[in-house]
Amino acid sequence: MDALSVSEINAQIKALLEATFLQVRVQGEVSNLTIHKASGHAYFSLKDSQSVIKCTLFRGNASKLKFALKEGQEVAVFGAISVYSPRGDYQINCFEIEPKDWGSLALALEQLKEKLRLKGYFDKKINYPNQVFLNEWQSSLLKIQPLGRICKRSLSNDGRCANWFVSIL
Repeated sequence: MDALSVSEINAQIKALLEATFLQVRVQGEVSNLTIHKASGHAYFSLKDSQSVIKCTLFRGNASKLKFALKEGQEVAVFGAISVYSPRGDYQINCFEIEPKDWGSLALALEQLKEKLRLKGYFDKKINYPNQVFLNEWQSSLLKIQPLGRICKRSLSNDGRCANWFVSIL
């Protein structure tokens, strides 16, 4: 058996996937949403608790949406699998998108913020030890965002006591 070039194997994968998955309906939570104002295209990922797939929504189909696509929203997309051969990436080219509800990960994050608010962690009049606050945030965020990394950074405020900033990457 002769070895295939990278281009040849990507071309074969493209032909197979695009012929097999002409119409797919996939449900998941919107993440990494980017809307390009100039082109009108939207790029995002659909995720569940175990996997992520990239999606595109081109201007013509984006203009037909009857709602604003938002980060963390649970949606069902209808489209076709396409392969971008130069990188060997596959994605769903969306034709239609239906809103379902807010995703479970976004809901869990909102519930965590409410729990911490009730404990007074967002009350500026109360000073809590930063490490206790961050440890609770980190353990809770790792439960709801296992695919991400959590970074802790100290941000100074004009020489006053620094606040902590948590970002999910």
